[in-house]
Amino acid sequence: MISAFLAGCNQEQKEGSQQKSNDDLAIQQNNIQPDPYENSSSTYGSNSTSNDEPVANKDPLAHLRHEPVTTEEEIQNLDGSTTIRTTTTDGVNISTSEKTVTANSYGSNSLSSSDRYAFEEAYNYARKAYRGPDDVETAQNYLKKAMNYFSDAERYANNLQCQRAASNTSDGYSYAKKGYHSDSPDDIESYAKKAMNYAETALNELEDCALKLQRK
Repeated sequence: MISAFLAGCNQEQKEGSQQKSNDDLAIQQNNIQPDPYENSSSTYGSNSTSNDEPVANKDPLAHLRHEPVTTEEEIQNLDGSTTIRTTTTDGVNISTSEKTVTANSYGSNSLSSSDRYAFEEAYNYARKAYRGPDDVETAQNYLKKAMNYFSDAERYANNLQCQRAASNTSDGYSYAKKGYHSDSPDDIESYAKKAMNYAETALNELEDCALKLQRK
C-alpha cells in the first residue's frame, strides 16, 4: 500500500516536471518570437537619426557669384559739376554710391595754375619749335626751353607720385632733346610735334592723379 502511494507521488512529480518543462519551453519560444515592429522601429530610428543630423545650407546662387568688381561712371551735370557713381557687384548683390565734385575741384580746375605751369610751358615751347622749323636756330632755342620745363614737370609728377605723367614728361624731354641736337628742319618739326603730344598727355595724366587724390 505504501509502495502504491509512493509510486503515485512519483508519477505526479514527473507529470508536474513535464508540465513545467513544457511551460518553460513555451515561455522561451514566446520570448524569441520576432517582434513584427522590430525592423520597422530600427529603420525608423535610423532614418530619424539621419534626419536629425544638421545639413549645411547651400546657397542656390553660389554659381552666379564671383569676386567683387567695382566700376566708376562719371556723369556731367547741368551746373558744371560731375557726379561720380561707383558700383560694386559680386554677380548677385549690387551696391552703389555717388559723389558729386564741383566744377571748381574737378577736371582741369583740379590743378592750380602753378601746378600746370611747367607742363603748359613745355607744350608751348615745343609748339613754337614745331610751327617755325625753317629757322633752325630759333627752333633749337625753343626746344631747349621745352627741355627745361619738361624736367621741372617730371620732377613735379614724381613728387605727386603720378608715374604716368612722369613717364610722359620723360619721353617729351627725350624728343625735345633730339630736336635740339638736330639741324634738319623736317626732323625738328617731327620731334617737336612728338614733344607737344607728350606734354599734353602728361598734363592729362597729372589731372587724373589730382582727382584721384581728392576722392580719397
